[in-house]
Amino acid sequence: MLEDHGFEITQQITNLNELVMWRPLVPPAEAADELDGFEFNRRYGPRNLKLDVPMHIVPIKPHWEERLFPEGRIQLELLTSTPACGNDLRKAYLSHASTQQLQRGDLVLFYRSVDEQAVRFVAVVEDTLRSSDAAEIFRFVGTRTVYTANEIEDMTDAGRKDVLAVLIRQSRHLNPAWSLEELMANGVVVRAPQSIQGIPDEGAEWIRTALSA
Repeated sequence: MLEDHGFEITQQITNLNELVMWRPLVPPAEAADELDGFEFNRRYGPRNLKLDVPMHIVPIKPHWEERLFPEGRIQLELLTSTPACGNDLRKAYLSHASTQQLQRGDLVLFYRSVDEQAVRFVAVVEDTLRSSDAAEIFRFVGTRTVYTANEIEDMTDAGRKDVLAVLIRQSRHLNPAWSLEELMANGVVVRAPQSIQGIPDEGAEWIRTALSA
């Protein structure tokens, strides 16, 4: 698990015979050129991002956003049950989106629709799978998703519908969030997004500046 989050094993052993692992807090200057967006974030994240990569905006309804990113709950409950994926930076997003654009290392901005109408979370794509086989999808996402095996079966409509499964690494919880008005004013979107869509160059440049601040 530690190696998966960028820690490396050293040759050091403590007086208590404990293994010593380490990871740098600041990426070396050459890392962004040598690594893809995912590997850069895995080694030096979660906050550090490779920004010269394709970006996409992903609309998500409030109840699914709060299950996938529980720290973003607008109204805290007295008794809560957080899905396993909520406790990990590694998550999975499932949808019926037809896009073929998402690639390993791309940035995805989760746009909370309906109430907040704002981007509140940024993540990095690790891998994708498109399938109508519920068992294959469930093996791919494991405990990273908010959906149960039965819910995934329903999503595939017993094998008649393709589902796009996207493994991601959470990077940022934006505070303050980027409102729809702000996104439109800076060329990220022209209207409230209804499905996964790529972000044009103008909007991507604004995002790079905002995430570098």
